[in-house]
Amino acid sequence: MTADDFAFLKPLTRQTAKATLPSPSVNHFFSGDKSLAGSPYRDRHAFFADVVAIYRQEIADLAAAGCRYLQIDGFRSPCCAIRATKRSSGRVARTLRS
Repeated sequence: MTADDFAFLKPLTRQTAKATLPSPSVNHFFSGDKSLAGSPYRDRHAFFADVVAIYRQEIADLAAAGCRYLQIDGFRSPCCAIRATKRSSGRVARTLRS
């Protein structure tokens, strides 16, 4: 996901290079279980087993590339707040600009 980009960046700076990854739940949050229909996954547990394996490998690759600052972004809560605002007022654009 980002290990190659990190490996490119690290030698270009004297500062601490940071890598970021989306939180694993992002892969499921927006579409939910309906995204698994017709996929090779029998359920969300099988899906997340693969997601976990991918994240473990990516984090190991980042560590091997010298990454010591990894941020895993979770943005589920703001998305829920935006959805709630949209439902209650229909003014998402104004809320995002404030």
